[in-house]
Amino acid sequence: MAPLLRIPAFAVPIHFDDFFAPLRPGQPLKRMPGVGLDRFAEEVRRSGSQATVIVPEPFVEMEF
Repeated sequence: MAPLLRIPAFAVPIHFDDFFAPLRPGQPLKRMPGVGLDRFAEEVRRSGSQATVIVPEPFVEMEF
């Protein structure tokens, strides 16, 4: 019997930033062209997941 998978509480998108642009504290994050974080959140909801979508901010510590 396959083990049950835990349902994730969070969905955290990664690699959506323009990783060729430098990251600087206090500066807005430059996104890659065509990235749609709203579409990502909608896909998570449409999948039936109850996960909370959290978009990370550079230089901000996240605790789960």
